[in-house]
This record gives sequence, structure tokens and C-alpha cells, in this order.
Amino acid sequence: MAEQKKTSQVNPDEISVSGLKHFSLIDLLMIIMIVGLVSLAIFPKIQDGKNDIIIRNSLTKMQMIINANEDFKEEDGDYAFDISQLNLGDAVADDFFEFTLNDTAIVATSSKIALNDVTYYYLIDEQGFRISPDSKKIIDDSIFDKPGK
Repeated sequence: MAEQKKTSQVNPDEISVSGLKHFSLIDLLMIIMIVGLVSLAIFPKIQDGKNDIIIRNSLTKMQMIINANEDFKEEDGDYAFDISQLNLGDAVADDFFEFTLNDTAIVATSSKIALNDVTYYYLIDEQGFRISPDSKKIIDDSIFDKPGK
């Protein structure tokens, strides 16, 4: 019986020195593009979730200021005009939002969660929340329906 030699034609561009197939530059670029597209879909959702937690935390602190301001009015007869009058100390210290108080509103402002300042108000006379027009992209109105939750 005669042995038949099997010869295979191998393209030298498809096999590396170790004998394994390797990726071409096009394959690598396609993988990078797919990973980039997936990250474009995922990262904004993750950031929105983080922003929501930060805003809810600041809303809890805003509620503490509102309650302390109401207590101040019962004792003094008028609302406080400065947040230091409420004697809340570090209870309302926040890493992202700064709270200020005037005779008509309590204002929460942050420059750390978006490119532009994010601001929302609690109007004392109306006893309701408002969002500055530029902040409506970051803060959803429904967050004020259930503060602290």
C-alpha cells in the first residue's frame, strides 16, 4: 500500500509563529468599536443612577432644613434668613450640594454632578419645589413626589 501524503495549503498570513491564528487590525478595530458602542449605552445609565442617589440624599437634607425653618418660625415668629440660624451644624453638610436660605426660598446648588450648575428650590410661601430650567435635564420632577425615598 502506498502512503498518501497530505499536503495542506496554509496561508502564512493566517498563522503566527506559535501556530495560532491571530487577529488582523480590522478585527481588533471592530472589537474596539463594539465595546465602545456598548459602553455608550451603559455608562449614561450608571451615571443617571448615581445622580439620582445624590439628589435624593440632598433632598433629605433639604427636608431637614425645611422642618428646622418651620420650627424657627414657630419660635421666632418669622422664617430664618440664614441657614446658620437653624443650628443644624454638620447635619446638612453635603459633598455635592450647597444649601442657602433667604426670606423666600431654600436653594440647593451643585456644580459637581454636571457640567453646569444644578439648582432646585423650595419656595417657602408656596411650600413647593421648583427646578431651575437648566437643571431639568438632570433632575426629574417626580423626585419631589416622595422625598427621602
